[in-house]
Amino acid sequence: MALRSSEIGGISAANGGMILVVEDDDRISRLERFVLEQVGYRVACAGTGEEALEMLPNTTPCWSCWMSCSRRWTGSPPARR
Repeated sequence: MALRSSEIGGISAANGGMILVVEDDDRISRLERFVLEQVGYRVACAGTGEEALEMLPNTTPCWSCWMSCSRRWTGSPPARR
């Protein structure tokens, strides 16, 4: 499936898809949020894996992006819990 510029993994920004960005560098997190919001996604950001897991009961992301915060975790961060 070819993705348009407003889609990631088949999640359309037009459908109000939410992406959870997990990044411990605030500058990178702000840039990711800005870019994703520019193409129409709703974005939730967490600074740590633990913070992201605490957010999950209150948010319903269609996709998550785990970045450098995973240094403290071995293996796949969401799979550990």
